[in-house]
Amino acid sequence: MDQRDIRVSDTDRQAAADRLRVAHDEGRLTLAEYDERVASAYAAVTYGDLAELFVDLPDQPAMAPHAPASTPAPTSASPAPSVRAPQMRPTAVSPGGFASLPGALRAAWSVWFVAVSINLVIWLLVSIGNGDLEYFWPMWVAGPWGAVLFASSAATLAGRRGRQLDMPGGREEISDGRRQDRRRSKRSGAD
Repeated sequence: MDQRDIRVSDTDRQAAADRLRVAHDEGRLTLAEYDERVASAYAAVTYGDLAELFVDLPDQPAMAPHAPASTPAPTSASPAPSVRAPQMRPTAVSPGGFASLPGALRAAWSVWFVAVSINLVIWLLVSIGNGDLEYFWPMWVAGPWGAVLFASSAATLAGRRGRQLDMPGGREEISDGRRQDRRRSKRSGAD
C-alpha cells in the first residue's frame, strides 16, 4: 500500500493545520487560502490529501534573518557537551473572536451587519421624516438573525477549543497537568 493512501489521524490533521498557520504567519498564504486549506486539512482522509495542501510551500519554515548561517567550530581541546537548543513549535491556540471564525461565519456576520445597518438607517430616516420616533422594527431583523449567528459562532469556537484541549500536543501548558489528573482519576475509578 502506498504511503499516500494511508488514513490520517486527528493529530496529523492538527499538525497540518499548525503548519498552514505558520505559512500564513510568514505571508506565504492569504487569509482566504489559509481558510480554504485548513478546512481541507480537517476534512483530509489520507496522507495524500494532506500532501496536496503543501505542494507550493517549502518543507521548512523561513529562517529568522538574525540566525547565523553556520556555527563556528569549538576551539577548545575537549569537545563541548552536546546541548540541543529547545525546539520551538507553534501552539494550537488560535486568536479568539471574529478572526478565528470560519470564512462562512465571518461572511454571515458581515452580511448581518450590513443588513442591520441599512435597516437602522431606513428606520432613522423615517423617524426623522415623521418628526417622531417610529416603532423600532429593525430589532426583528437584528435580534433573531443575530441570535442564530451568535449561537453558531459560540458553538464553533467552543468546538475548536475542545478539540485543541483533547489533541495530543495541543495546549500543552494546560493539558499536561490535566492529562495526568485524568489518568489518575481513571485509574482510581477503575479500581
